[in-house]
Amino acid sequence: MHKKVIFMFLGFIFMGIGILGIILPVLPTVKFFIIASFFFLKSSEKLNNTFVNSKLYKKNVVPFLKDKKITFKNKLKILISVWVMFFVLMFIYKNIYLIVILSLVGIVKSLVILLFVKTRKNQI
Repeated sequence: MHKKVIFMFLGFIFMGIGILGIILPVLPTVKFFIIASFFFLKSSEKLNNTFVNSKLYKKNVVPFLKDKKITFKNKLKILISVWVMFFVLMFIYKNIYLIVILSLVGIVKSLVILLFVKTRKNQI
């Protein structure tokens, strides 16, 4: 198989995972979109330009790359959706080990988002 086709395929895979990350905040959307852009650039400059000029990329990646900050509203969305998803899983499976692991992951993720990810002050 030709390298460019493989790179294009990988670009679409990572873009798809990034889109899932919009819905499932456990997946880091920005990182997957950046990886997708890398593979699109390796496959076709035109395809990469189309991707980086898309609404998805501009809304999710550009603001973060610009100042390495996210809005407080986005922080809340991430935290609420993470905890809702974790509580649903805990309720469905009712396994003490899963509950402990998800609680620890949720606490660590919450602390990282609240303490280490900078907040963009101009938008709330």
